[in-house]
Amino acid sequence: MVVAKIEAIDLDKLWYYTACNFCKRKIVRQGDGFEGNVQHLQHNPIYNCKTCNKDFEHAIHCGFLSYYLVVRVSDDSKGEAKFLLFNIIAERLIRRPAFELVQEAAQENPHFLPQSLTDLIGRKLLFMVNKNKIQHMLLI
Repeated sequence: MVVAKIEAIDLDKLWYYTACNFCKRKIVRQGDGFEGNVQHLQHNPIYNCKTCNKDFEHAIHCGFLSYYLVVRVSDDSKGEAKFLLFNIIAERLIRRPAFELVQEAAQENPHFLPQSLTDLIGRKLLFMVNKNKIQHMLLI
């Protein structure tokens, strides 16, 4: 267990990803090689899960968005680390699903941080880490 304060949210990558509804792994938008109605794909893009080998339409609108939140934390000894908070842990902390926050984010700037995420900065939490994986966390 470690008590740590969230110092910053890392924006090297997006704080969310489009997830498969079955296995929760990342799904990708079908690209240039797809032979279909291009105009239809612009309005209803098709996403594919390589793990499940399934295709999805309307993935962005159906709650397929999951947290991939990288936070930089420090403890009282000034030791620093980065923790990756996936969907279940992040949603427990923020108390809102990722797709709600994505709707708040500016479409032209995917790195925009909604207020619910910036409010995490400065909060102290008790993290239970097991085998390099965050198992549980509590607000202190």
